[in-house]
Amino acid sequence: MYTSALQAPPRFQWEASSAPSGPANCGPTGVAFIAGFYHDTTYGIEWVRRLVAPCCRPTYLYEQADMLTRLGIPASLVNVTSLSQLRSLVAGGKRPVILAMQMSRVPVAVRGHNFTGAHTVVCLTTGTKSGVKGFWISDPNFSPPGGSRPDPDHGHRFYSEADMQWAFIYNSQHWAIVPNKPK
Repeated sequence: MYTSALQAPPRFQWEASSAPSGPANCGPTGVAFIAGFYHDTTYGIEWVRRLVAPCCRPTYLYEQADMLTRLGIPASLVNVTSLSQLRSLVAGGKRPVILAMQMSRVPVAVRGHNFTGAHTVVCLTTGTKSGVKGFWISDPNFSPPGGSRPDPDHGHRFYSEADMQWAFIYNSQHWAIVPNKPK
């Protein structure tokens, strides 16, 4: 049983269960991750998508919230306006949230890939790395071990508070899909 989102296995939009919509499955991958965390199981990513959306197109945040709700995890679309609000929402790793981000606002060394468009990631919890406060993020835009987009951070990337302020809070969009209750 997972007691923190950091314990749950990472999910990647390039894994086999994401086909055929893989390139457009960052949102459904986040939903599958959160549902797996809450229910201590694994869900196929494409199967999760098909609960509310057809193949091969990006999904909207309201669709991702509906996917979670259909999986027994009622969720809401929340406008996040401060880092303190985000800290409260993730509830110490008990409530991972999906964040809509414009990846061009995330430094390349932090994001670890060249994709700069609209993307969804999962904010797992708060944390500290090398004395710097920030947030642990799961970015589905990698592949499982041995794949074409290896993730050297094993599904957990660290975004400092300064990075999150710039890339998410100061972005024109700062929406999150938030499960209504922590696990």
